[in-house]
Amino acid sequence: MDDEFVVSYKDRTEIIRQIHYGKVMTKNGLFSPTIMLNGEIIGSWKKTTTKGVPKIELSFFEKTSKKTQELFRPGIKRLEKFYA
Repeated sequence: MDDEFVVSYKDRTEIIRQIHYGKVMTKNGLFSPTIMLNGEIIGSWKKTTTKGVPKIELSFFEKTSKKTQELFRPGIKRLEKFYA
């Protein structure tokens, strides 16, 4: 979960494919929370709350293996604990 990379740089061509820009950045400068793997933004995440329990949901830009998705489990748990 690496939002600082999106916000910090003007030229983001090294970290996100042009086709995915609109999934992370709006035209008026708002950014979605992002997930990064090997230096590339591969998706976004959002926090939802059900009955007072926070849940982090990942949304990948392209088909992603279960093995790769599991790499984010520790980060998800940390965020859910933080928001609890």
